[in-house]
Amino acid sequence: MQRSAFGRLNMTLPAPTYDLVVLLDPQADDATRAKLLADTRASIEAQGELLRHDDWGERALTYPIDRKPSAQYHL
Repeated sequence: MQRSAFGRLNMTLPAPTYDLVVLLDPQADDATRAKLLADTRASIEAQGELLRHDDWGERALTYPIDRKPSAQYHL
């Protein structure tokens, strides 16, 4: 902890860390999926810091979304 100019302790909290899971249609064009991921990364980096990106690949959904049984997961 640091002291302010007035001798008080600065008790600032660290910036919060959030998780974002992006589900993409595996049947979409590769270029479309790449653009969505790039736009998501740019949005995050405009206001914060991207700590890591994990591509989990295609996985089955618990329940269909728009009649699709699977999605490409990105954390």
